[in-house]
Amino acid sequence: MLVTFLIACPLAIAALFGFARIVDPLTGQLKR
Repeated sequence: MLVTFLIACPLAIAALFGFARIVDPLTGQLKR
């Protein structure tokens, strides 16, 4: 369980950062 968490946590953080990079947090619209 702990190993799964250690693997999934960085992936989730990377996905969040990637999503924040694609979507503008101020407008909520996709960046061109």
